[in-house]
Amino acid sequence: MITPSSGGNAPIESQGPATGVAAVTAGSPSREQRFFDALRRISQYKSPERLRRNADEDYGLSGEEAIEMAYENVIAEAKRAIHGQRRPKN
Repeated sequence: MITPSSGGNAPIESQGPATGVAAVTAGSPSREQRFFDALRRISQYKSPERLRRNADEDYGLSGEEAIEMAYENVIAEAKRAIHGQRRPKN
């Protein structure tokens, strides 16, 4: 599987956020760290222009298919980052 850090846009299925009591134990990343890590992974996704240009060679997909999959991966990444989190109070 290709991960965003290696230049791909495939989802990271085996990694999910910790939730429940285990999430607040020592060694678990803080809420801010989880959000930062998710944003960093999202920021490393390829641009739409680069996906269009290299999708066939890199993934065997058309450019539009690669962009659609990348979009779905960004949404999934964001959902994993906020899973189990409450909206902060103002």
